[in-house]
Amino acid sequence: MIRRDGRPFYARNKKTFAVYLVHYNIIEARFEFEPQGNTRIIKKGFVSHYMDFPDDMEPTGTWMQ
Repeated sequence: MIRRDGRPFYARNKKTFAVYLVHYNIIEARFEFEPQGNTRIIKKGFVSHYMDFPDDMEPTGTWMQ
């Protein structure tokens, strides 16, 4: 289950294990990703396509019960 209410949550890239803070922009209907932690390789965040959560990202945390 992926949040679409605008509140931020953490997600991890399955390939690089990089952690991102993700929130859903309700007005534009897009997910916005901001890198967290050691960002030597990842220089900036990115925005997903319309209503699409990337396949290589997985939500993390304990809120998904």
